[in-house]
This record gives sequence, C-alpha cells and structure tokens, in this order.
Amino acid sequence: MENWNQYIESLVYHRLEVRIMAKNDGFWNAWPGAVIRNNLLYACANVCVRKDIYLLDVLERFPLKETHPLYKNLTGGFPKGLVLKLGPELMHAYEPRRFIRRGEILSFSLLLIGNHAVYYKYYVEALRQMCARGIGHPMEPFNLVDICERHPVLGIRRIASETTKKVEKLQMPVTFEDFARFKCFPGLTISFQTPVLLHENRLGKVRSSGYQEKLNGFPSYYQFVRSVAFRSLKLAVLYVYPENAAYCREAYECIDHYLERACIPLLQRAALERISLAGTPKEGEKKSILFHGYIGEIDYSDRTSDYRQLMLYMQELGVGNDTIYGLGQYRINSWKNYRNEQI
Repeated sequence: MENWNQYIESLVYHRLEVRIMAKNDGFWNAWPGAVIRNNLLYACANVCVRKDIYLLDVLERFPLKETHPLYKNLTGGFPKGLVLKLGPELMHAYEPRRFIRRGEILSFSLLLIGNHAVYYKYYVEALRQMCARGIGHPMEPFNLVDICERHPVLGIRRIASETTKKVEKLQMPVTFEDFARFKCFPGLTISFQTPVLLHENRLGKVRSSGYQEKLNGFPSYYQFVRSVAFRSLKLAVLYVYPENAAYCREAYECIDHYLERACIPLLQRAALERISLAGTPKEGEKKSILFHGYIGEIDYSDRTSDYRQLMLYMQELGVGNDTIYGLGQYRINSWKNYRNEQI
C-alpha cells in the first residue's frame, strides 16, 4: 500500500479561490461550470505567454512524447492541468437558466496541477479579461473582487484583487501528505456534490456485458476507488513526471495490487439520482451539449483506512468525466456523521 502511494506523493496543486461580482442583472442559460469554463478559455486564447504562444495553447498541449507508454492511451483526450470547482451558490444551479442579480457575488475555484501552476499569473490576467468582456445573455461585465490561494491546513491568503494589478507569488502547494492525518470511522459516505460519471457507453458502440456496463455507470466502491487512483496517477504522469517513462511503467505495475482490497467494502445505502445538465452549444451550433452523471450519497461498510488519504486528497481534484466543467465534485464523510451522531 505504501509503495503505491509513493508514486503520487509528488503530485501537488495550488487552489485559487475566485470571487466575481455582477455589475448588472443578467442570466446564464447553461450549467454554470460550462459558462465559466467556456468564457475563461476564450480569455485564455487571448493571453500571450510568449511569442505566438497563448495560455490556451499551453492548456491544450499534450506533454508526452510518442515513445511514452501512455501516449496512445491519452493522446485522444487527456486530463488537463486545470480543474474548475464551483462555489456553493453555483454548485446546485441545475435549472436551465440561472438569473444573476446586480451586486451578486459568485465564487469558484481554479486548481492548477503540478508544473501547470507556473502559469498562475496568466490565469489571473485571463480572469480579469473574462470579467471585463462580460458573461451571460446579454454579455454583462463583472468586477473581479479578489483571488485567494487556499490551503486545507495553512488557511487562505489574497494574491490579487480588483484594486491592484500586482499578483502575489503562490506559496502554499497542497500535497498528498497534507491529508495523512484523519480519523477513520466504521463506515463511509461518499457524497456526489455535482454530477459524477465514471463510465459511459459511447454513442455508436455496441454495449458489452462487462462489469461496468452491467452497473449502467453506477459507481461501485471498487469502480470509484479505481477511477480516483487512475486519475491521480495520470495527473502525476502528465504534470509531474512527463519525461519519466520508467516511473509510469513501475506505477502501473503496482496499481492492480493496490486496488485489491477495494473489492471488500459492501454497499449499505444508495440515494442517487442520474441527471442531465445543459451546457453551452458548440460554436456555430444551436443544440446544447448535455452532461450526465449521478448526484446524491452512497454508504459503504468500509472499516479500513486503506484508501481514505487518497480519496480525501482527490476530492479537490474531482473524478470522472468533464471535471474542467465543474463536474465530478465529491466529498467523503463518516457514516456516523451522516446520522448526526456525536463523534
């Protein structure tokens, strides 16, 4: 178990908390994660990092060489070095339209993973441009209230605001070891805060009779832990050790052994709902992109701490499809906490 953890202990991220305030009334006609993501990426396309290279180019650049063992597996679509997390006032905005009132403050987080964090100043500039350009229908400008760096242990510090052009240096990387100390309770509740989709049969493909297909995407404990583990490893491969092919091979040799005990916990209770959310249409099209996934809670009879540290750490980075749209957010809680018992 410890031998596998060493492969992701170098995976770090910086969490930027962003607050913006509406200058006028308006509305967003899609899932807020899609609205923020698409407007931010538009701004990224206009922020120059170096000659003829823009921030969007950096975000979309695939960092592995053709000789890398994961090149074929990831080149068609790879986890980005940026994760979007919605604030509580946006997280559950499932209605087709989200009305924005003048003076309303909206919050979200940007998590910059591994070596991608060196571009943090350019993301601050992109956020400024996004607010100045405007968001919604009609396009209404926002004030950038502030941007803070948050750490689960060290707290929070402001690095930028509307009143100053200066951007403070990032100082608080979040590490795997920051989640090493926690209490282990007899049971586990996983709360899916935004839609989580771990597996989906792609359109045009014949449905198989495999384990995941039989579950119809329902996230079993093993499937959930497996998805979390592989996502953490892929992020480390892409944004910590992109040049180290030997690291990748060694880690993948260990992961099946690491996941063996994930088959033990039993399902105790499930209160899940599969929902669909409308995103923004692709350029030149009228039909909206649809996002699917489960929200709600699952209880498992997990009496060990085998995977708790990994799950705690990765709950910030999300799991499943479309995390860059603010999906895949989850929280783990004790079974006792769910029943409001005194701990």
